[in-house]
Amino acid sequence: MQKRGVRGLVLALLAMLAGCGHSAAKDDFEEIGRYVFDVYEENYSWGHTLRGFVIERDGRVRTYDHSDERWMPTQDRSGRLPEADLADKFYGSKVRLTLAADAVRAKAQLLPAAAHGTITRFNQSRDRGRFAYVGYIYDPDRSSYRAVVVGADGDWLENNTAPAAQELLQWLNEVKEKVSDAQR
Repeated sequence: MQKRGVRGLVLALLAMLAGCGHSAAKDDFEEIGRYVFDVYEENYSWGHTLRGFVIERDGRVRTYDHSDERWMPTQDRSGRLPEADLADKFYGSKVRLTLAADAVRAKAQLLPAAAHGTITRFNQSRDRGRFAYVGYIYDPDRSSYRAVVVGADGDWLENNTAPAAQELLQWLNEVKEKVSDAQR
């Protein structure tokens, strides 16, 4: 009888430890959503401009242009974007090039550190809208994404001070050049 009790206690302890291991893996940014990075221009001063490119987890880089309509996401109180809203934003996008999927995943691993950076903002008063560099951290439990500002230019210059964000910004600018070349 005592053997059974000890055995049961050991099994319960192992089950608890297994559960702890799973939650730690989730915190380590194990899951990456379909949409990883978004580089876009938006300006609503003189009509509607919303165009850019999205980098997906499999390395596909898709361009989109919804300049004839205004995209209005439904963010919840935490500022998360529902997966369906991003699918709507990128609807009709065209594959322009493909990056190595492992390189995209490696850059995605920098997003949690970039999310802890301080965003400094400087008013440039350029009346040219916003050119943004954003990463998305996926929350599978909520089927939503948290946007991480890597940097932005336009009416406001936005600088993320985290070293991870600076590395991402440099990489996204390199990808931007490749997208520009692919569209010529």
